[in-house]
Amino acid sequence: MNYLDSNYQPYDGKGGRYYVKSCKYVNDLLFQAWKAQVPNAVIDSSTSVQMISGLAFQTFKIEISYPQGITVHSLSYSRLFDKKEFSVNILYVDRKQGEKLINAWQNSVFK
Repeated sequence: MNYLDSNYQPYDGKGGRYYVKSCKYVNDLLFQAWKAQVPNAVIDSSTSVQMISGLAFQTFKIEISYPQGITVHSLSYSRLFDKKEFSVNILYVDRKQGEKLINAWQNSVFK
């Protein structure tokens, strides 16, 4: 339940402000999917822009608190590199493991 994954895919949109709108749309879909799958959970989310290695990443954070006392943290970071979208996703339950994953990501270097 604690992992980091990354991927990239072609992005055929117009970039710029359209990309930010696209990210918001995807974030809204993710929020609604979690809400539908876990209707008894308390769900909180936020969006921001975070700098990683001097590059701006669209960031979406969501916390899902289950009635049994378990909280799942999901963080998604994405940005365009030319005509490809690069994304990093971190999911964790254990806070110490999550801090390690986030620290590894935040210390990434892009050249």
